[in-house]
Amino acid sequence: MQAKRLLTVLLAGTLFGACQTSTSPEKEKEVKAKEVVSMKMTTPIPEGIESPNVIHSSQLGDLKFFDGVPLPETVDKVYDYIDLHNAVDAYTKGIQIASMEAMKQGILSFGPANETVLLFEGLMDSKALFLTANTTSVYMMSWLELGDEPMVIETPPDVLGIIDDHYFKYVADFGRLGPDRSKGGKFLILPPNYNGKVPRGYHVVKTNTYGHWVIWRGFQKDGSPLPAVNTTKEIYKVYPLSQKKNPPKMNFVNVSGKSFNTIHRMDEKIYEEINAVVQSEPTAAENPELLGSLAAIGIEKGKTFAPDVRMKKILEEASKIGSAIVRTEMAKPRSEYLYKFPNTQWLNPLAYKSYLFEHNGARLLDARSAFHFYATGITPAMSMKIIGKGSQYSIAYSDKNGNVFDGSKTYKFHVPANPPMKDFWSFTIYDNQTRSMLQTDQQFPGIDSNQKGLVQNKDGSWDIFIGPKAPKGMENNWIQTNPSKGWNTIFRLYGPLEPWFDNKWYPSDAELVN
Repeated sequence: MQAKRLLTVLLAGTLFGACQTSTSPEKEKEVKAKEVVSMKMTTPIPEGIESPNVIHSSQLGDLKFFDGVPLPETVDKVYDYIDLHNAVDAYTKGIQIASMEAMKQGILSFGPANETVLLFEGLMDSKALFLTANTTSVYMMSWLELGDEPMVIETPPDVLGIIDDHYFKYVADFGRLGPDRSKGGKFLILPPNYNGKVPRGYHVVKTNTYGHWVIWRGFQKDGSPLPAVNTTKEIYKVYPLSQKKNPPKMNFVNVSGKSFNTIHRMDEKIYEEINAVVQSEPTAAENPELLGSLAAIGIEKGKTFAPDVRMKKILEEASKIGSAIVRTEMAKPRSEYLYKFPNTQWLNPLAYKSYLFEHNGARLLDARSAFHFYATGITPAMSMKIIGKGSQYSIAYSDKNGNVFDGSKTYKFHVPANPPMKDFWSFTIYDNQTRSMLQTDQQFPGIDSNQKGLVQNKDGSWDIFIGPKAPKGMENNWIQTNPSKGWNTIFRLYGPLEPWFDNKWYPSDAELVN
């Protein structure tokens, strides 16, 4: 007679029936020992392969099974969790997609694509909701929308220009770091899968999306942005290749001092912004794995995004978690590579100076989501060590003790003498919620080393004060805060030299001033 061995297992009520129909909570709590028969081919099962019939999860509670097959209540719990996980994943990995859609809508609020150019003729101030812009550059931008034929962009000289696609991927540089070598030029942008003839005489750029953000920064001359603005008005054009002999007139809009929004949603509506991009662009333009996360929550090319009541609740919860994740990754990172200078509070989400957020073959997901939550614009130039050109920056959310900045308190930054730069340095402060310039009584919430009246110490260093009121005698070295809000700051160095890249020179952490 074949031997029998007894195992104690947890089974809910009439287990076979429970696999097919819902079981009452009372019956699912019934537990009894069942004799397990050893058959002729029975062998010992190695530890760790089988799961108990009740799995106790700290996240999901009790998960109940019939010999490894989930009971109905467990099926619901598991799929709710999977949908929540996918929605959080879509939020943190797709935040840049929503960011670019918001940028598109902000630009198009002033006029049609390809025809409208936004100019900050009096520089950008805190009325514009725009991610981490500075108070010194002359910002100009337009939205490029391709059709079936190539489009020509005629660019002005001596600018820092970027073209990023609708999925927020780098396409091209123009100006100082572009193939036109700061002289300006004609760029021919080819639409996705274009197989037509490509004429000579252009800087040819192939792209994978139809929509594109075109942004360039001009430079003030003798403290005035107008020379850069006027040069753009004279030269900048966008037109289909077929209209090269008679380009349409551009509509230049001065948006300085105007209130408008280019920032994506942080709540569950962010998924609608992401969906808008997915529906308008080829799937080949984005990573299949990210598109898989989006498809798992109902965002799929050619299909209506219409979450039901259950899924709406999950997306609402996921957006809360996603918002908490990206805010934490940016303001209080745990990865060493997100800190700019050793043993300081200065941050740099462009980890390892990689615009692709890659290192040793791995993509640094926390750096990517933190960067796209906080900032805007992607180009390889950001990750290049270019001595004496462009700009470098570092970010601070906290004082030297790790306490986040409080707008009701005053802080002091020390800028050492002999900054390694060809141009100038600056501080700009930002609203923690919007990541835009902090709105106070000051139109431009920043200070730079070109500013008239700036007090310099005898040793050539500077002390910069940030708080609700200026210390006596340091009014010109002061940036105002809102006592009811927190803030963060970016220190920028324009025309950086070797000591900056070698971490041999940098501003101090902030000290609380009593």
